[in-house]
Amino acid sequence: MTNPPVQSRFPQCELCGGTFVGGLGLTGAHKMGLHPHRKTLWANPMSSLSAVVCLGCGNAKFFTDDLAKIREHAQKHPEDFVW
Repeated sequence: MTNPPVQSRFPQCELCGGTFVGGLGLTGAHKMGLHPHRKTLWANPMSSLSAVVCLGCGNAKFFTDDLAKIREHAQKHPEDFVW
């Protein structure tokens, strides 16, 4: 009897089939995060970002930590965003 294949808890990359790993934080001299297009990059960000990176090709994906706040701002001020 053979053992079933082990499932990775990380998703596969759609570009190369490699494995994504997460738990990555972003660092910088200034506050990093999401800013509406019309605000300056030195303002306080609306949300911080989390990242996952593919170990095979380096493909990176970013995820907001406060999607509700961004949705609310986009509904109230769509002119701040590039669609």
